[in-house]
Amino acid sequence: MGRTNKSGIDYSNPEEVKAYEQAYQKEYYKKTREKRKEYKKAHYNANRGQYSENGKKWRAENIERCREFGVRFRIENPDLIRKYSRDYYDRNKNNADFIRMCRKRGKAWRLTNPEKYKKLSKKSYIKNKVRIFEYHDNYRKDNPEKIFAYSKVAQAIRQKKLKRQPCEVCGSTVRINAHHDDYSKPLEVRWLCPQHHMELHNQNDTQNDISIETDALCETM
Repeated sequence: MGRTNKSGIDYSNPEEVKAYEQAYQKEYYKKTREKRKEYKKAHYNANRGQYSENGKKWRAENIERCREFGVRFRIENPDLIRKYSRDYYDRNKNNADFIRMCRKRGKAWRLTNPEKYKKLSKKSYIKNKVRIFEYHDNYRKDNPEKIFAYSKVAQAIRQKKLKRQPCEVCGSTVRINAHHDDYSKPLEVRWLCPQHHMELHNQNDTQNDISIETDALCETM
């Protein structure tokens, strides 16, 4: 029989030695887990700049691997991604630059994925139908003057007393909206395409007024 230690390990048996070493290492890592975590955290905080530079360098050299990992991670963790995205949006929703970036990316995605956008819109409408109706009802109650102006424009268009004109900014004739600078003068409007209508409302910090106005006019199209 080969030489043994206090634990009864036979050093002449490679498999027994390997099993003992693995068990010992596992137990050691288990005992020192918290200590190692604290050390790694302290080291990271002390060298955050270097970690960031190393990470950027590695990602630049391994773009395809990063992209593959990102796709796989999003597929495997949809709930985690959804929660992170919502939390990130909530933290930055008052940042004008962040909102502008979101709108730009959203518009680009909708243009490149029209069929997906159509399906998602329909699914979202069905899922949130009650909330949408409640929002519109509350909006009508809180903004009677605006609703009156929208209805007067829609009525004038149906009776051909008012005719849609091309967008005053780009000249487009597709889905033209009537914009009110003064809601007390319902038939004094400016004709704008959806994009420039949205941009004008964003400049005036009144973008929430657009959805109802657009819906009222689209009913007459």
